[in-house]
Amino acid sequence: MAGLLGLAGILVNDSIILVSRMDERLKFGDDTRSASIGASRDRLRAVLLTSLTTIGGLLPLLYEKSLQAQFLLPMAITIVFGLAMATLLVLFLVPALMAVGEDIGWVLKSLYGRKPPHGEQFPTAAE
Repeated sequence: MAGLLGLAGILVNDSIILVSRMDERLKFGDDTRSASIGASRDRLRAVLLTSLTTIGGLLPLLYEKSLQAQFLLPMAITIVFGLAMATLLVLFLVPALMAVGEDIGWVLKSLYGRKPPHGEQFPTAAE
């Protein structure tokens, strides 16, 4: 359980780095596709370094044979192999989910539209 909690913290940190860069690119006027590709390209080094340094730091623990290390081995295995997969998920799945969320927002906006607040009328083209 401790390994899963540590893995979740690292995964959330990597996702926040990527999503914040994507939001910056969207504010500068990029469309969703180019913003997600650009954000993944911009933050690839940060995400990979976070993951690789954590994996590299835990690798010696995987090969340790002492009794004290055997107690920590399940946590190290969970973090190392989980982080290897989670890095790929962050770089590929998070931008895809952001695009899916935008598509869902676009569909909901086209279905329900925006309603004027408290009985006011939106200005028409003639006004």
